[in-house]
Amino acid sequence: MGNNLSVYYHPNAQFGIGASLTGNWNVAGHGEGSTLALLRFGARGYLNALGNSPVAEAAALVSFGGPERGRGFGLGLGYRMSLSRSIAVTPMLRVDAVTPDRASDGIEAGAGFDLLANLGLELSIKLPGQRAAPSPPVRTPTPYRPPIAETVDAQPETALSPSEVAAQMAVRIDSIYGRRDLIVGEEENYRVRTAPHPAWPIQYRWDMGDGVNALGNNIVHAYSDPGYYMVKVVAFNQFGSDSTWAIVQVSPDYGSEQYIVGNPNRRNSVTPREQTQGNRRAPIVVDTENRTFAWVIESHTSKAQADRAVRRYAGRGLADLRVVVDDAGPGSVAYRVVVGNYTSTQQAVTERAIVESKSQKSSWLLTIEH
Repeated sequence: MGNNLSVYYHPNAQFGIGASLTGNWNVAGHGEGSTLALLRFGARGYLNALGNSPVAEAAALVSFGGPERGRGFGLGLGYRMSLSRSIAVTPMLRVDAVTPDRASDGIEAGAGFDLLANLGLELSIKLPGQRAAPSPPVRTPTPYRPPIAETVDAQPETALSPSEVAAQMAVRIDSIYGRRDLIVGEEENYRVRTAPHPAWPIQYRWDMGDGVNALGNNIVHAYSDPGYYMVKVVAFNQFGSDSTWAIVQVSPDYGSEQYIVGNPNRRNSVTPREQTQGNRRAPIVVDTENRTFAWVIESHTSKAQADRAVRRYAGRGLADLRVVVDDAGPGSVAYRVVVGNYTSTQQAVTERAIVESKSQKSSWLLTIEH
């Protein structure tokens, strides 16, 4: 059995440092009426700053009163129970390790240290702290009074007239966004940017210059013929409207089959039976024995370039790809990258949409004589 006296200083509500003195009577092996004292120097922490809280303690210690002077360390766990603002009780379990082995009880057990346990109940009394210094008197600031010269020229704010409000809320176009140089068949996205803070909703009407009109502010368009086109757009809301325009230059697709080097009329000499409807090619309507048909997706004047194109399109999932040497027209030899080996034009027309979707090219039908 024994008693304990602890003195701790707490710089804040969750941490403390201090010392404790524990006296133990009847230490085993040291004789009747003997006393062992432990002086601890340690720190403790509280999980909660106020009220009830678990407590953890760690300390370095020295022992005296035993056969030898000892030293060691100890750990403690407890639970603080607040009875009032200044009084609390804390059940505390401490376990101490003291070396050398015989310092506490005079018995050498070969462990190198003695292990002591102490279970007790602490009564904590919080001493009154220093009173806070009185706060300095609060001075009332003197209100600012502007000089007379500042108030003479001051003008009252005037409300906007209805026409001025409408002018600020009306839509104003900043510019048209989209490329101004295209090739035939190339798609481009056209849109406009408006000046800040117009009233919504805003509507847009487009004239693409080739007879196509569209609504909205995100127009995707492609031109089927070369030339210059004036693109016009009108934007309007409930307060007004604005318009602007831009010129788009569309160039021929010199990589298409119409522009094989040395033979500008190459295509007509290859497929004389294919009809035309305006600028769109129609499928052949005459079927001939001893012929097959294939869709042409590219033309080259070099066999190596055509072979590379075949490998590229094969990676897109096109089947029955090959290069056909076309020397039917006068003046040059073309290497056609073709898809399919159809026995009739009806069969070829059925497959055309699949060929164009996978190749992303406009195709034309080639008649192959056998």
